[in-house]
Amino acid sequence: MLEDVKKIFRESNVVGRFIMVNIAVFLLVNIILLIETLSKSSIFNVIYWLAASSNPGELIFKPWTAITYMFLHEGFWHLIFNMIMLFFAGRIFHDLLGTKRFINVYFLGGFAGLALFVLSYNIFPVFDNALGAPILGASASIKDVFVGIASYTPNYTVFLPLIGPVKLKYIAIFYVVLDFISIRSGVNSGGHIAHLGGAVWGFVWARQLHSGRDIGAWFDSLIGLVLALFQPRKNMRVVQNKQQQSQQKAARKMESDKQSVIDGILDKISKSGYDSLTAAEKEILFKASKD
Repeated sequence: MLEDVKKIFRESNVVGRFIMVNIAVFLLVNIILLIETLSKSSIFNVIYWLAASSNPGELIFKPWTAITYMFLHEGFWHLIFNMIMLFFAGRIFHDLLGTKRFINVYFLGGFAGLALFVLSYNIFPVFDNALGAPILGASASIKDVFVGIASYTPNYTVFLPLIGPVKLKYIAIFYVVLDFISIRSGVNSGGHIAHLGGAVWGFVWARQLHSGRDIGAWFDSLIGLVLALFQPRKNMRVVQNKQQQSQQKAARKMESDKQSVIDGILDKISKSGYDSLTAAEKEILFKASKD
């Protein structure tokens, strides 16, 4: 079974892999909690060490929780609903905008949701932040992905059971409004605030991208810089000749031309919907999403 899981993970795209990571963390956390329950002891307070906190001091003490909270679910239905939403929105996002941008938006949306959560709990008197409130779940990241792709291609149409064809923008608006009015309910108010933080980043990012500016590109550079720290450095000095420089220049021009074609296709989707694409345009977009 383990080999089957490894095979599925290798053959899945980034959306499938993120879903599998969320499920794996859920199972691991619940196994630890079950052992603690049966033994009547607290071996490892796993929720405390993986969930983020509204208390800035605690967040600085556990900086990794700014990432781990995005993959942490304690309740079964919380996990199931989030994974359905991630599959639905993530598949569309990935098919249209590719792997790198999906990863970028998932993490930055989670950071934006956490930032608004912490800010709200330390500004508004209605929240008691003396001990710090925990936050966990992928919802802020998923709302970012959902609102991001809905803002970039608002007229993309999906077919919902019992409802029929609906444009993405209307589904996104429905969920944003639902989160907004749910803050007053007192039930998971902090979670709804975090959702809105992710949604705001998704909207701003998508509109800027539609204008030709990727405001999240710095995060890709940061990840590359961090990964470079763990890669062995080569002592050999590489001297490029004129032929190599010419080849690199031609490759960069080809990549730029390719991106211009993809941007034109995405603009067409935004204006007329995915179904307006020709078979050749769909093939170009499909190949681009695999890069």
